[in-house]
Amino acid sequence: MDELIQKLENKQIEEWAFNYEFYETIHGKVNPDVWPNYSSLNIAERYVALILDLEGQVNNGGFDQYYFNSYGDNAAEAVMALRAIGANSVSKMLVESFSVFPSSKPSPDRWVRQAQLEKIGESGNEKLSKLDDRFYEYPDNINTLLSAYIISNRAQFE
Repeated sequence: MDELIQKLENKQIEEWAFNYEFYETIHGKVNPDVWPNYSSLNIAERYVALILDLEGQVNNGGFDQYYFNSYGDNAAEAVMALRAIGANSVSKMLVESFSVFPSSKPSPDRWVRQAQLEKIGESGNEKLSKLDDRFYEYPDNINTLLSAYIISNRAQFE
C-alpha cells in the first residue's frame, strides 16, 4: 500500500481514485462471505472502509439505503470514523439521522433495522431525504480528509 500512498503524495493519482483503490485493497483483506464484517481489519483500515461504505451507499440511494443494507450495522462506529478524519459536518448528519429510529438508535442488526425503517413514517422519510440533500452538498471534502488520514496513519496500512 505504500506504493499507492507514494503515488498520491507525488500527485500521480487523484484523491478519489486513490481512495477507491485503497478501499479495494482493504476490501480484499476481508472474507467476501462476511462483508461488511470488519473484524479482520485494524482500526485505521476499518475507518477507511466505514467511511467509503457510508459515502457509497448514501450517494447511491440515500441514508435509507445505507440503513436498509448491512452497511448500516456499523453506523455508530462510522460516526467515530468520520470524527477521526475531521469530517465533522457529515458526522453530525449521521448522528442526526439516528433520530428517526426508536430511542435514536438504529439497530446494529440489519433485519431489526429494516423493520424499524418500515415504521419511521412520512416524517422520518422526509428527514432522511433532507439529510441526503445536505450530504450531496459535501460540506466536508471526504476525499481530501480521508487521503490525509491515510497518509498521516500510513504505518497502520502495511
